[in-house]
Amino acid sequence: MMLVAILVAELEFKPAVLTDYALQQLFDVANRPIDRAGLLDIEPSKWDIPQVHAMNAMRLIFTESRLAQGSWASIEPAFELAIKGFSNDM
Repeated sequence: MMLVAILVAELEFKPAVLTDYALQQLFDVANRPIDRAGLLDIEPSKWDIPQVHAMNAMRLIFTESRLAQGSWASIEPAFELAIKGFSNDM
């Protein structure tokens, strides 16, 4: 994913400032309520839900070994978010 490539490239020049910012923004998107009104007439396999994209981007950040040190502080809230996601009926 391009986001991970940018964050890894940043590490060559300075500390993981963008990683912290990206994770903060992704958490903000992932924690938003899902707007179900736009999904009523669409087949579930075609849903385009920003919250899911944000969680997938976070997954890629957390699994990239070069970003481990910069993302370590966000592991606990990420687990909380994932657990909350299991209780979502979407």
